[in-house]
Amino acid sequence: MKKVYSVLFVLLIIFVAFLTYNRDKEVVINPGADLFADSPEISRYKLGENYSDSGTFKYSFTSSSDKYKFLQGFIDLDGDGRFSYEEWMVKNNQIELSEDMRLDVNFVLPEELKSDALDIVKVWVSVTSSEVGLPVDIKYSNGFVTTATVTTSYVD
Repeated sequence: MKKVYSVLFVLLIIFVAFLTYNRDKEVVINPGADLFADSPEISRYKLGENYSDSGTFKYSFTSSSDKYKFLQGFIDLDGDGRFSYEEWMVKNNQIELSEDMRLDVNFVLPEELKSDALDIVKVWVSVTSSEVGLPVDIKYSNGFVTTATVTTSYVD
């Protein structure tokens, strides 16, 4: 019985150490937010009763940098709080990161945004120094998670 208590005690210490170690990693919520001037906006376009197949991400930057060359943009379309490959709307968009610059990037508008149902969505915006092939290759520290307002522009 003494062995069981000893093993449980060791497991408890390992568990507490694990929680303490992982807790320190989540202190910074949006480490890359200082690169962006404000929350991004998403524009969609309506032609009569139908939405077009393209949308626009709109970003502003607070500083210039030669280090970051590509913009990545995700939209949490299913509302699960995660960003999957299918939600990666802006992929490896080559940019020049300049202070106080407004950048509009076109993307293929997903079906989930072709209705008036969503007017605020969760997005993950990131900048990378090179092209990436999978979302897991993007460093969390170079971006931030925020909400974006979705606006509709009517085109004649």
